[in-house]
Amino acid sequence: MCAIFGIGFLNGHRIVDMARVRLILDVLFKESQSRGRRASGITFTTPHEIAIVKKDLSADLLISTDEYRDACKKYMEGKRLVSIIGHCRYPTKGEPEDNNNNHPIVARRVIGVHNGMIGNDDDLFDEYKSFAGKGWHRAGLVDSEIIFRLLDYYFYTDMQEPVDAIKTTCKNLTGSYACAFVTTRDKYYIWLFRNHMPISLMFYPKLGVVIFASAKDFINKSLYGLNLGREVEIEVPTNSGIGIDLFNNSKTKFDLEKPVGVVKHSRQPAGFLVKSTPATLPGILPPPAGEE
Repeated sequence: MCAIFGIGFLNGHRIVDMARVRLILDVLFKESQSRGRRASGITFTTPHEIAIVKKDLSADLLISTDEYRDACKKYMEGKRLVSIIGHCRYPTKGEPEDNNNNHPIVARRVIGVHNGMIGNDDDLFDEYKSFAGKGWHRAGLVDSEIIFRLLDYYFYTDMQEPVDAIKTTCKNLTGSYACAFVTTRDKYYIWLFRNHMPISLMFYPKLGVVIFASAKDFINKSLYGLNLGREVEIEVPTNSGIGIDLFNNSKTKFDLEKPVGVVKHSRQPAGFLVKSTPATLPGILPPPAGEE
């Protein structure tokens, strides 16, 4: 079992001291390593680039490396940081010594993390190589890679909309998954989806931040002693997904499994994260200072 986690910063967030975020991130990373210590990795996304640090090291060792510290300094100080996604790995297929097997996995224009096991990855790689185009290839042996290769194919070759690409990908998969990913096409989005593997997603309106992890306890421990104000849980039910637009501060929620002929795909307006009735949805941006 692995662990995934991440932080998203809404447009207009009220975080001034990124050292506070660094503290949260480091603890979240170290707590997540209880699910896997053989490798770890993290992605920093800004409006202009996506940077990855990953090694065959446990999280507590990775965060003490110069590469990690330099990346934190570069992307968390003086830049518009959009999101962070991370992973702690307990390998079931693909040796951690080959960094292609470690997460975040880069599949051309899709970068993602996965908790779970895929059983038909070899068959899918063989099936798709005959028609998926010039860019189709397998970089490592890890089963998770097939998820993000399929997403990249359906996004960019088959030209499907994001939700449709996720649904089509999941229809091909045999196994278990909870995933998070970003794309080079729209760096302001974080996409999360899962079948029966867990994702806990929390929103903190006072600061304008969302945090997700494989276990709520990891988030709680990362925030111990800190006052982030009111906490709002955003449910990600079994066999569903959510896209968080960190520029427009809105969301897309969808089901992965629906009866034939039924489509559930709704882009909701600003205010989606605040518990309220649809008729009186307040803006998602943080409330005035002092209000929780």
